[in-house]
Amino acid sequence: MNIIELEPYLSPIEDEISEILLKDIIKKEILHTSMSKIMNSINRILSRIGATVAKKVLEGLDERIYEQEKETKRYRIKAKNKARNLVTSFGEISFNRRYYEDKQTRTYVALLDQILGIPAYARVETSCAAAMITNATKESYEQAAAHSTIAAVSGQTVSNCLKKMGHITGEELPYPKRESSAKTIYIEADEDHISIANGQNREMKLAYVYEDKVEVSRNRRKTVGLRTFVGYEKAGRFWSRVAQYIYRTYDSDVKIYLIGDGGNWIKAGLDILDNCTYILDRFHLERYIRQIGKENIKVIKRIHHELREDDYETFKKEVEIQIRMHAERKEVIEKSYVYMKRNWEYAVNSMRHPEIKSSTEGHVSSILAARLTSRPMAWSEECSNTIGQLRGCAASGGNVRNYIEEILEKKSHAHTQAIQLRKNGMERKRGNEYMLPAGIGKCQIPVFKELFG
Repeated sequence: MNIIELEPYLSPIEDEISEILLKDIIKKEILHTSMSKIMNSINRILSRIGATVAKKVLEGLDERIYEQEKETKRYRIKAKNKARNLVTSFGEISFNRRYYEDKQTRTYVALLDQILGIPAYARVETSCAAAMITNATKESYEQAAAHSTIAAVSGQTVSNCLKKMGHITGEELPYPKRESSAKTIYIEADEDHISIANGQNREMKLAYVYEDKVEVSRNRRKTVGLRTFVGYEKAGRFWSRVAQYIYRTYDSDVKIYLIGDGGNWIKAGLDILDNCTYILDRFHLERYIRQIGKENIKVIKRIHHELREDDYETFKKEVEIQIRMHAERKEVIEKSYVYMKRNWEYAVNSMRHPEIKSSTEGHVSSILAARLTSRPMAWSEECSNTIGQLRGCAASGGNVRNYIEEILEKKSHAHTQAIQLRKNGMERKRGNEYMLPAGIGKCQIPVFKELFG
């Protein structure tokens, strides 16, 4: 069977634990307790029970493996009670399992570890590591450790778990699959600058692709058909990923509005995206307009009119007048003029499409900056990329926790197989795939057929 039904066994245990807790609370005088103390007591007891059950289950599986394998007479026991410690969500558990010598290959193996995919020197169990990584996308490594297990675990352990994810490009993430008949889509693009531990700053790009924004309350809008893209890669490769998604999801003639602050990497999207109009982000546009007009409403309105009419020459004369009138602000005005001149076409598009409202700064703040740059810290490039990618996927509704657990499971099994095969002197088969020695595949043993299908 694929699911082990535990419900019939839980009710009597639940009743017994409840009675013990109630007596303990009454004994300590109910007036001196509180809700938080009761919840903490329950959590401690359940964690202790979970650790005990995990130990018994693992040692029971080891016994079943022994019963099955002794019939093959391939393995000789070298140690009957070889201890192994693992950090789990219940705390650190210690369990014993058999250590064998393989008579055919003259190598040593703990079959329980091999079958469950527990790497030789792993300290943290996979589901607990997945919880740490998931929490680390939202809080510091130390907090992530504290919220994932009651065992004493350092922030460095969380960092090590994060590195086991390997390099994430974004293509493999569990974004919700979708098809749409929308005729118009919008892309808001911006970047955050991540401080890397080697003293450098890296530009992490963010593209926020959606179909519409629907008002759900007076000050809140809901994004429809959201898909985020995050990455350190060069602009061409980044926009190629975006284009691949767009033309796989929408019709080839879909109208695209690309919204950004005028950065060169954002403009590079125009070379890759068909039927695309660039809209200069109104936040940045208005800031530079106000720097020219110095909050003079009449000047600002004139510049707005010049943009709507695409009257660059009149705008240029307006700037010259402002420089003569405010010589002390010449440098600020000239800087704003250069920005407007460089992005004139896109600024005109922005004024002619007032219905297109963007919040690029808000997206960067909530998806990237909230974890990566809001506090002084230096990242490794690998870990910052992983966290950025996972946060982007979560913002789009992807099931990040399940994805992390699947990746860690695959890597754990691949690692244990590779180590054993190196010991056995066996060669790789089909590229990077290894073939398990006969008799130790997960579902080749009856007890594991029963448990895992």
